[in-house]
Amino acid sequence: MIDESTPLLSVEALGVSFGALPVVRNVGFTLMTGEVLGIVGESGSGKSLTCRALLGLLPQNAKVSGRVLFEGRDLLASTAEEMRGLRGRKMSMIFQNPASHLDPLKTVGHHVAEPIILHGAAGNVEARALDILRAVEINEPEKRLRAYPHELSGGMKQRVMIGGAIACAPRILLADEPTTALDVTVQARILDVLRDLNRRLGLAVILVSHDLAVVADICHRVVVMRQGEVVEAGLTRDVLRAPRHDYTRLLIASQPSRLDLTPVTPPAATAAPLFSIRDLGVTYRPGGVMRRRSGTIQALSDVSLDIRRGECFGIVGESGSGKSTAAKVLMRLVAPAQGQVLFDGQDVHRLKGAALSAYRRRVQMVFQNPFDSLNPAMAVIDTIAEPLRRHGLADAAEARRRALDMMRQVELPEDFAQRRPKQLSGGQCQRIGIARALILKPEVLVADEITSALDVTIQAQIIRLLVRLRQERDLTVIYISHDLHVVRKLCDRIAVFRSARLVEMGETARVLDQPQSEYTALLRDSVPRM
Repeated sequence: MIDESTPLLSVEALGVSFGALPVVRNVGFTLMTGEVLGIVGESGSGKSLTCRALLGLLPQNAKVSGRVLFEGRDLLASTAEEMRGLRGRKMSMIFQNPASHLDPLKTVGHHVAEPIILHGAAGNVEARALDILRAVEINEPEKRLRAYPHELSGGMKQRVMIGGAIACAPRILLADEPTTALDVTVQARILDVLRDLNRRLGLAVILVSHDLAVVADICHRVVVMRQGEVVEAGLTRDVLRAPRHDYTRLLIASQPSRLDLTPVTPPAATAAPLFSIRDLGVTYRPGGVMRRRSGTIQALSDVSLDIRRGECFGIVGESGSGKSTAAKVLMRLVAPAQGQVLFDGQDVHRLKGAALSAYRRRVQMVFQNPFDSLNPAMAVIDTIAEPLRRHGLADAAEARRRALDMMRQVELPEDFAQRRPKQLSGGQCQRIGIARALILKPEVLVADEITSALDVTIQAQIIRLLVRLRQERDLTVIYISHDLHVVRKLCDRIAVFRSARLVEMGETARVLDQPQSEYTALLRDSVPRM
């Protein structure tokens, strides 16, 4: 229950600057006891910097102004020693990527017990740690207590981080994008944990997110930030139903479920398949230190499906389900242990020489992380033109001309031609990846989680670009994702993967609205809705 008598936390005219550059300006809000407050905005809006400023976790060269009032004192005027006594005991924080914030050399028990020991709490520390693991719904807590981070899933790591954060029963938990990198079912369970802690312990939570559906699901009030400033704030239901600021309206309109896309006529159900996959199986032998263990890992098992020419075919499922492995088999980046992949009647994994080169021109792929898939030393225009040179399809002048034309098609300014990836945003880099793939005029584009790392407005731009390119080029798109909102908008048919197996396939609306598999129903029901 929310206590609305007196604010638990009051932020007044908060500012953060680095040198002469202000990055957070005049931010103000309150947090009540027992409340869940959402802070939303795109990358660079100042959400995370605001939360780090509250706990004194900014770099030394940051200059902070304003007031942060908590329990009758201004935290910005507190000494370093006073802040150390407050962090973990009165106010805690969890971060987006738990793997980078957990010590790989320390056990789960150590991570949860460390705040208790540091703040000198009395009693049986191990017993308290076990109680905390149960509170964050970790199965077999006695066993997990002695496990290391690498032995846990992403969702389990995030629960361990939450456990450490609440170990000393703080009054406030700052949660910085705690579910962004997680599968939808894991995200739902983490939100349930936070909701339960809020209701049962009266824990006040500040939830930072770029996902308005998540905020709508759990937050009582919301603060909208843009370019370091608060542009709108209020009750979540009021802000989402009747937004006052143009930027808030843009965020809402950019949510996948709200996108208004030009419909594309799907191919007839009787159309001949472009890809025919039969009894496909892929196994991996453990690498690194795992080589000492015998056996193999089954990445795909007995998968059979057809993909029609001209359709947008979705492949959905959680991490480890086999989605990306299937894409890599199509691209001949992974060899199958069994089965066949036929493209226009030809066995893809038997192609050689000129036939293989022709296949690679006809089927291209765009990867999830644009920064990892682009050469940081190459200019934009050279990156886009490279496939033409590799396949001997154009001289330097012609390759440059076609690369500039491709930049225009994916809506990249011509003056970006000589820039490097580090000088561009994630959405701009993803456009480069799409341009590089399309410059060979392929018949098939394999898109592996290409919008999952992007802000919602940039994601909307990429989705609209894919729809337009599909119409203009009669492109077959294989779209791999765990975002069912995007899949519903884009895909004509979908295949649902779980634990290396195909569990369901059919027209998108039928599969999502009338699932035949319990797992598909679970995926659908785990998606937060605005």
